Amino acid sequence: MHDRIAELRGLRAELSTVTTGPRREQRKDDASAIEAAIERIRTDLGEAADGLEAESADLAEQGADGRAGDAAVAARVLRTALDADAAGEADPTDPAARAALAEARGRAMAAANQLQQRRLREHLGVGDESEPSTAAGRKRTAAAAKAPEQTAKK
Repeated sequence: MHDRIAELRGLRAELSTVTTGPRREQRKDDASAIEAAIERIRTDLGEAADGLEAESADLAEQGADGRAGDAAVAARVLRTALDADAAGEADPTDPAARAALAEARGRAMAAANQLQQRRLREHLGVGDESEPSTAAGRKRTAAAAKAPEQTAKK
């Protein structure tokens, strides 16, 4: 799954090089072949996401919530990668398009991290901790020790 997403990103970069680089007139055939490969990969990823969503629904009906959640998150990773790719096709100078691209990439990374953390917890046999171990935003109650040079009187 991640290999296909990386391949899609690589093809986008290659297409950009072919269409904007030197000898772009001579490389039109290369550009059309790359565009065809991009469409093929986008179709494959879309079909894989559809399959994962169907699998998630089937597993949820069977009561396998953990595996259903993994399939749903994997489908979301694929969908957000496709969204990021679609947003990347827009005009890079348009601020709205750049914001949409950044948001789509952020969602893709968050979904991938969530899936990776879930798989790691399963591998380690650790329960799902819904709350972080440190209390963010709370004041420190103990003062930090100062370095000797900070306490020396002048």
